[in-house]
Amino acid sequence: MPTRPELHIEELASCHIDAQTVRRFELTNRRGMSVVLMEYGATLLSVCVPDSRGEQIQINLGLQDLQQYRNNPAYLGGTCGRFANRIAGGQFELAGRRYQLATNDGNQHLHGGTQGFNKKLWRARMRSGDDLVAVCFEYTSADGEEGYPGELLCRVEYSLNDLSELAIRYEAEVKGGPTVVNLTNHSYWNLAGSGSVLGHCIEIPGSSIVAVDQELIPTGEIKPVAASAFDFTSPREIGERISEVALDSNDPTRVGYDHCYLVDANIGVRAISPVLAARLTDPVSGRSMEVLTDQPGLQFYTGVYLDGSQEVGGHQPYAGLCLECQQLPDAPNQPAFPSAVLNEGETYYQSTVHRFQY
Repeated sequence: MPTRPELHIEELASCHIDAQTVRRFELTNRRGMSVVLMEYGATLLSVCVPDSRGEQIQINLGLQDLQQYRNNPAYLGGTCGRFANRIAGGQFELAGRRYQLATNDGNQHLHGGTQGFNKKLWRARMRSGDDLVAVCFEYTSADGEEGYPGELLCRVEYSLNDLSELAIRYEAEVKGGPTVVNLTNHSYWNLAGSGSVLGHCIEIPGSSIVAVDQELIPTGEIKPVAASAFDFTSPREIGERISEVALDSNDPTRVGYDHCYLVDANIGVRAISPVLAARLTDPVSGRSMEVLTDQPGLQFYTGVYLDGSQEVGGHQPYAGLCLECQQLPDAPNQPAFPSAVLNEGETYYQSTVHRFQY
C-alpha cells in the first residue's frame, strides 16, 4: 500500500562561500508543491507545482549556482533590506540627524545598498507541525551597515501548508536608537513556467499609485489609476496597455510597470491580517496566485530591466514579474506616507501570503 504523502522538510546538500557553509532547504506539501530556500540572502530559490501531467514545473525565475546569486543584479528571489525600494539621494533625516546611505542606483539608494540583505549570510532553523513546515532565517545588521543607524536583528520565516499557501513573515528589532525598516522578497513569477508574462492577467484592487519622477523617485503625489494604463481593478492582460507606460524618457522602447500601488485597506490603519493585494492568472495553464499582505504598498514590476545576460540567468525582459509587498518607496523622506521608522523597544512585523491554485 503506498505511503500517504506528507508535509515534509529536509536540508539539501550544502554549498560554500568564503569557507562558510550555506545550507539549502526544501519544503513539500501533499498537493505536490515544493519550495527550495537558501541561507545566502534568505533567498527563495524555487517554487514548483505539478502540471496537467503531474510533472513539476518551476513558476519563479532562478539562477544556476551560488556564484550567480552572489552577483544577482536583478535580486532574483532575495530578501531586500534594510530598506527595500528607493530612497532619494540615499539620504534621510531621523531624530534630528541626517544619514547618508550607499547610492547603488545612480544617485539613489535601492534595496538596501551595495551589500543589502540579499547578499548577507543568514542562519536558519527548521520547524514543522501538523499543518505546515517552515524555515526561519536570522541575521543581525550592524549599526552603520550601508549607512543605517542602529543594530537590527531580523527574522524571516517561510512556511508552506497543504492549501498551497507560501507565507513569508518578517520581524525586526533595533538596538541603539531608531532606524528605518522595509523588508520584502524580490521573486519573479511566471505561472506558465517560461515565455513572456505579458499574456498573464492581473487584478490589483488598489485604486491609486505612488507618482514618481523619471528616476522612479516619489513626487509625493498619490495618483488615481482610474481609466489609465495603471488600472487593474478589473482583471486584464498585463501587456494590453503596457506600451503607454514609458520608464525611460531617453528610450521609448523601454516600457513596463515598476510602480507602487497602494493597498487601500492597509492605509492609515495597522492591518490585523493580510488582505488581497493582487491576483495573477495564466490563462493558458489555468494557474493562479493570490498575494495577500498587511503592508500599505505593492510594487508591481514587469522585469523590463532583465537583459538576457548571464548575470540574470539569461532571462529576457518580461520573463517574470514581481509583486513586492512593502512600505511605500522613499517613505523616510515623505512625511505624508505611512511611517517606516522603527524605535527601540518596538517590533517590526510584516506578513505576506502567496496562495496558489493549479
